[in-house]
Amino acid sequence: MGLFNIFGKKNTNSIELKIDKKLPIGTSVNLWLKPDTNIVHIYEFGYLSGDGLIGQHENKKLATHLRNEKAFEAEVVADKKIEIKLLEKSKEEMLNDNYLKNEYPKLLDELSKPVRVKKIQARLYIDNQIKIEKGELIYPVFSQNIVDHLKERILKLEFKNGEGKIVGIKENEPNKIRQILRLHFANKAEFQCKIQNLKDYGNGIESEVLIEIN
Repeated sequence: MGLFNIFGKKNTNSIELKIDKKLPIGTSVNLWLKPDTNIVHIYEFGYLSGDGLIGQHENKKLATHLRNEKAFEAEVVADKKIEIKLLEKSKEEMLNDNYLKNEYPKLLDELSKPVRVKKIQARLYIDNQIKIEKGELIYPVFSQNIVDHLKERILKLEFKNGEGKIVGIKENEPNKIRQILRLHFANKAEFQCKIQNLKDYGNGIESEVLIEIN
C-alpha cells in the first residue's frame, strides 16, 4: 500500500513508477541499478541474467539510494504501477535485524543439524575485474562457529581464490547457503568448490560452482 500522511500529501520516501507487465497487487519486484548511470531496471523476482525485465526508469533519487546500498521495499500497488519505499537502513542492516529478531533461534537450530548431500551446484556472481578461470578452486570463508557466523554474516558466504582474494559474495539461493553452512558446521565436512561455467554480462560474471565432499 502507498505511504501517505494525514494531510494526504505523498510521502517523500515513496516513489511510484510504471511497469510494462500487469502483475497482481502486492507482488514484490526487484530493482537493479545500471552501473555509472541513474537508470534503474525493474525485474520480476525469480529471474536472472536480464530475463524478467518489466520496466526501466531514470531516477536520480532512487539511483542514489541504491548506489548507497540502502534497503527498499518495492511492490505492485495498481495496474502496471509499483511503489518503492526508500528505507533508511542498509540492506545488510535490514537483513540482520530481521533474522536476529524473527529467525535466529529457528535458523540456529536448523544449521546445527547434519545434512545428507554429496554435492551442491550453486551460482556465484563475480566482479568482472577479478580474473578467474573454469576449473579454478575457490574457498568459502566461515567464522569460527555457527553462532559467530550468523551474527557476522547471517546467510551470506564470501569466497576467496587461492591467493586469498575475495572473488564473490554469495547472497542468493538461501537454501543452498544453508546446506553449505550445515555441511561445514554440523557435518564437519571437508569439501572443494570448483568453478564450472562462466558467463560474462559486462558488469559482472555469473559462474556455476560445484561443491563436492572430499
